Amino acid sequence: MHTALPLSCLFCVFYGSLSLQWDTGIYASQPVASPSISTGGDIETFGNIGTLAVGGGNYVRVFYEEYSVSGGTISWSYGAELRGSQLTNDLGYAISAGESLKTLDVLLASAPTNNSLYVFKDTRTHWSEQQLLVSKDSSEGDLFGHDVAVNEFDPRSGIVGAPYDDDMGTSSGSAYILSASPTATFWTIGQKLQPSDAEENGLFGFEVDIVDSYAAITAPGSCQVYLFKEVEKQWSEQQILTYTGCTSLSISQYGERLVVGVPGDPGDVYVLEPKTYRGECGGDFMPTMLSFDEIVAMRDDPSIDLRESIFSFNPTDIKPSTTKICEVTKWSEQQVLTGSLGAATCQNFGIDVDIYEDTLIVADTTHIAACPTPSPTSQGGVHIYELFQDSWTLSDTERSGVAYVTDGYGSNEISLTGTDFVVGTATGVDDVYNYNTDYNWD
Repeated sequence: MHTALPLSCLFCVFYGSLSLQWDTGIYASQPVASPSISTGGDIETFGNIGTLAVGGGNYVRVFYEEYSVSGGTISWSYGAELRGSQLTNDLGYAISAGESLKTLDVLLASAPTNNSLYVFKDTRTHWSEQQLLVSKDSSEGDLFGHDVAVNEFDPRSGIVGAPYDDDMGTSSGSAYILSASPTATFWTIGQKLQPSDAEENGLFGFEVDIVDSYAAITAPGSCQVYLFKEVEKQWSEQQILTYTGCTSLSISQYGERLVVGVPGDPGDVYVLEPKTYRGECGGDFMPTMLSFDEIVAMRDDPSIDLRESIFSFNPTDIKPSTTKICEVTKWSEQQVLTGSLGAATCQNFGIDVDIYEDTLIVADTTHIAACPTPSPTSQGGVHIYELFQDSWTLSDTERSGVAYVTDGYGSNEISLTGTDFVVGTATGVDDVYNYNTDYNWD
């Protein structure tokens, strides 16, 4: 295992580069920048050429990764500084990006104090602001843009959260579906999503994610994760996951996998997968993959909102396939990962999570003391899991190498793509670490 470089080394460089010896399957670290992200700015790594966006203050900085095959070295070059057309001190509080065309990237960066969202486009020659989205439905303090996500499989769609929206009670929260033109040049704010059991201070929309036709939205105030699905261009709530006693929630989706982090003492991470059941809308057709007992159980599950008639058990009355079919997606836990340091450590395992293909990274903010009191030996960490024979196995753990009460290593944001992931520090020492592995390039 390679440990991260001491934080003091980062003061020697602003946009630094180090020569690294990569080991197969092992992550090596390198400082990227000192971006002053203590204002709460997000970090996002994306694209096939290794692009990193770092938010904070009144701009978003973009960096590009360069790898020398012959010399085995990595360097990060400063690419652009993106500023919005309106003055704000929180641009990049949330960032999400995706490839809209073979030669174009799109980046969404929020400024939630102004209830606004900036759209930037990259033509591989320069970045430019394409559009400023302002929620006309939001009021001051709604924090439209507290989190944002571009659809992993269709970068012409996305989702944005407004957790302090008061429509259904004080800070009950909401989320909005985003859609774009074919070239992702023009974006619109579409359907507004709200929970079926909204409550005051639920903070629905605190974190959001969207992949294909599935959307996941956290409501940490009520310790719930809401799962929505798009059918015929309409989004509807499919399921509610409840994690009693949570202090916060983190989520990440990739393909047909959903990861939910429930940080605590020490904290847990849940990996879920979906299964879809179908039945004739309004008829007597039952979903053929279910037994009678399963049908009854689903009928009585308050998180499943389907017509009662779908669950009428009459196998001899199956209708022709020409009739319209309804479906419901039920997510279930496949594996639970738990912090390894045990109780009384305030590990906060799962404070942030990110999944990409067969790699899952989990951040913690370990305090070697009982919660909530930090100690002088506090330091955070990131745990790397790989999927092996349908089971997630811990392959590496990285920590900052220096213990600071105000380190916040891993607590600000983590972001994963391909063979790279990046780690931000939240307070005290505002830096970004990059980790690499060459296991895909052997």
